[in-house]
Amino acid sequence: MAINALFGFRTDFGLVIAMTVLALVPGIAMIYFVRDHLAKGFAIRT
Repeated sequence: MAINALFGFRTDFGLVIAMTVLALVPGIAMIYFVRDHLAKGFAIRT
């Protein structure tokens, strides 16, 4: 019974994928809105 309790878990991959997407959305949105400023910052000025 103890071995079953130790290895008796299951991973809900749908929940894992949903949380991954929710964690990535704010960063992607921020990069989308500041991409012009990022491009100007990475440009080489001579």
